[in-house]
Amino acid sequence: MSMPNINAERVARDTAFIREVFEAKEQVIVRLKEEGINDAGGLEVVILTALGREIELQAMTDLMSDLGISGQSASDAADRLVASGYVGVQVNPRAPGRKRIGLTPKGRAMLRTVMDITRMQRLADFPWRDDDIVVCSVQKSGTTWIQMICALLIFQTPVLPAPLQELSPWLDWHMNLRDDVVARLEGQQHRRIMKTHRSLGQIPMSPRVTYVVIARHPLDAALSYYHQILVTEPEDQKGRRGPDRQMASPHDALLAWMGAKTLAEDSPSMKGMLEHLCDSWARRNEPNVILLHYEDLCQDLEKQMRGLAARLGITVADATWPSLLNAATFTEMRAVADQIQPMAHLQDPAKFFRSGKSGEGRQHLSSAEFFRYRELAAQFAPPDLLAWVHREDGP
Repeated sequence: MSMPNINAERVARDTAFIREVFEAKEQVIVRLKEEGINDAGGLEVVILTALGREIELQAMTDLMSDLGISGQSASDAADRLVASGYVGVQVNPRAPGRKRIGLTPKGRAMLRTVMDITRMQRLADFPWRDDDIVVCSVQKSGTTWIQMICALLIFQTPVLPAPLQELSPWLDWHMNLRDDVVARLEGQQHRRIMKTHRSLGQIPMSPRVTYVVIARHPLDAALSYYHQILVTEPEDQKGRRGPDRQMASPHDALLAWMGAKTLAEDSPSMKGMLEHLCDSWARRNEPNVILLHYEDLCQDLEKQMRGLAARLGITVADATWPSLLNAATFTEMRAVADQIQPMAHLQDPAKFFRSGKSGEGRQHLSSAEFFRYRELAAQFAPPDLLAWVHREDGP
């Protein structure tokens, strides 16, 4: 059996995303200017993205040619990026002793912004249908659980017709090729379910779509993300994981998260997580927004599933409910994790469903640290939201 060419797949994915940036460069520039970034034009944005993705020289040359960008124009844009401090000469980690042109911290920050804007453009351009469902929640808050429940309600069988991530893809994830995921969704004849980890305030909402948000105690969500990193990211020589290598223990990870550090790419800090919840809280009474709490599903799964079915306008026969409820339990989802969880390269897919327990995050903090967490939370979110999401804290 032939093995896939991982490098070729990566080059194809990266070049496709750079094409996407090229197509959306005018919208990207407008958004960058709104955020106070005025020293980069469309060509600079494309070259910055190409440098940030670190594609091979020949692939870069071919791509620039396909996009109608001459070698001289690309070189001039790179020079302007150097002059603006986005790009600099660095040691090449893959070839010690040799230099390369790479992104500076300022350049990496701009690349994250460019990627965010480009991915949001997917949501703006997507051809929605009247009954589409979008699950939009903070990572490790129960997103996959809600996707599974929605799929069970739509197909009304405990055995789904395809892996969950094919039935309910992550539309705006940069690792998914835009054209592929859009084509897959347009080919679906059933009621569609998509996911995003963006907040409702970050996406262009459509009245044709129902948005389902699940909230979880932020400390528990952050702790769950820490454990996900343990099974998905490589260690450094000191056994630490994460971009800042501050992942030696749950305690250290939670303190870093509280201090506005993200635990991994695409993960929010504490401030970002609470801002996400604030967006949903402010829109919770809108007719096409459904806001659920993770703890409610843990305490009474049947009540929550029946309530969600009613809100989605889905009728389920009485005889069908027991099998659907059983399939939505953590025990059953863990048993078929290879068909449900979204991580492509987990050696043990069941590890994606680690625990599901509530209240664990607080246990890793001292009383003083937990008090500091509550102080910070009060700076980022209103009291009524915090009282609702922090229900496990007690008095």
